[in-house]
Amino acid sequence: MSHTYTRQLLHVVFSTKERRPHLTKDVRPRMYGYIRTVSEDLNVAVLALNGVEDHLHLLIDLPASLNTAEFMQKLKANSSRWFRKQFPTVDFRWQRGYGAFSVSESKVGDVRGYIDRQEEHHKKSSFEDEIRKLVANHGLTFDERFFLE
Repeated sequence: MSHTYTRQLLHVVFSTKERRPHLTKDVRPRMYGYIRTVSEDLNVAVLALNGVEDHLHLLIDLPASLNTAEFMQKLKANSSRWFRKQFPTVDFRWQRGYGAFSVSESKVGDVRGYIDRQEEHHKKSSFEDEIRKLVANHGLTFDERFFLE
């Protein structure tokens, strides 16, 4: 076979350092635009992107040439640098970790809808509860001291 064909769909979740509410309503569209640009430069298709003041969700299709850790390192480093240039008085950083969960093709619509409804969702549920549920739904365990920093 002369070509490689992959479909690596991931639902990625990550927060600001200490879940500080730096991603205000006026900042988010600009951050989303920058994240889309970085992703496109890495040949990562962003199928959905949304969040609230302290964290973001992405639904991405990762190319075979890039692993999740490399993508997240580049995305977080570049977007942190961009944020600090745009808002030099804000001590902005992302949390060290992230959650990345595989998504089957049949669930893309559900995950996209979930990401699109983040503001509505967080009127009823905290980030901590959301992460616990995502982790449990994917059969994982985690040490909250590290993810919920």
